[in-house]
Amino acid sequence: MFSRRKWVFIALGIALLGLGGMNLYHAFTLPQAIIIDKSAYPCLGSARAGIELILFEDLRCTACQEFSQKVLPGIQKIYIDSGIAQLLLIPLAFSDSSQRLANAALAVFAQSNALFFPFLQQLFAQFPNGEPSLEELVTLASSLGIQDLSAFVTDVEEDRFNAALKSHLILARRLTRDALHTPALLINRELAEGDSWEEIASQIERARNQEMQSYLR
Repeated sequence: MFSRRKWVFIALGIALLGLGGMNLYHAFTLPQAIIIDKSAYPCLGSARAGIELILFEDLRCTACQEFSQKVLPGIQKIYIDSGIAQLLLIPLAFSDSSQRLANAALAVFAQSNALFFPFLQQLFAQFPNGEPSLEELVTLASSLGIQDLSAFVTDVEEDRFNAALKSHLILARRLTRDALHTPALLINRELAEGDSWEEIASQIERARNQEMQSYLR
């Protein structure tokens, strides 16, 4: 009898340890627990903002272009410029052509975070349906004030940021729990639903209310 009871307690203990381990595993793999070095990515807004926005885009994705041209300006005007939110834009590349554009955009970021977003907007505006040549990319970078055009050309030609793009994809899959699509916007690490201005603004407002309620507790 004693032996049987002892084994029951041992089995129960193992089961509890297993459950505890699973809970600990999930705690460390939740999107909120993933540490992000924000200085490594193009950024808009103050680090003191209460709302964190993370946007994943493939620069050859038509829906991403539309989001950046039609929705992002409103987000910036109402939430970012006012200090409510901070946005990280993390480029992805699912094809050779988007890889080239992502390398060009990250080559701009390597020289100036401030010029990354104007470069992106002009890239989408000037080349909505086609892939720009290296010469066209250089002309665009030069028109925005990129100083070291030689370094820019080398970065694009040598695909300098391919390793970074692979790490971006891993991060995107972790943060979205493998529910990745583009554009993918996370609001305080929660994947947004829909991609219209009304849908996104509603979810940002909900996140603001949650932050306020948390602050008042």
